[in-house]
Amino acid sequence: MKKLPKIITQNFNKKNLANKKNSCNFAKRFNQRKEATINEKIGDWLMDVAKYIVTAIIITSFLGSFGEPWKVYVLGISIAFASFIVGIFYINKKL
Repeated sequence: MKKLPKIITQNFNKKNLANKKNSCNFAKRFNQRKEATINEKIGDWLMDVAKYIVTAIIITSFLGSFGEPWKVYVLGISIAFASFIVGIFYINKKL
């Protein structure tokens, strides 16, 4: 069996080393990724609820008339505002 020239084996070894370094860097970056805490998830959910309430208010104002619309607007906007504020509090909360 013939031996390969030194140049070919050196290049092959350099390529393997480069691949190993890249895979190690990827693993390090993947492990450093920030995991979402339960508070951040609750905060995101509350902010989504606020968006859905505002959307529901806008859609109901276009679709039909109801008894006293100002009550719906005041109640809906106040609930959406409270949900939004509590959501921001949960996202920024450091535990």
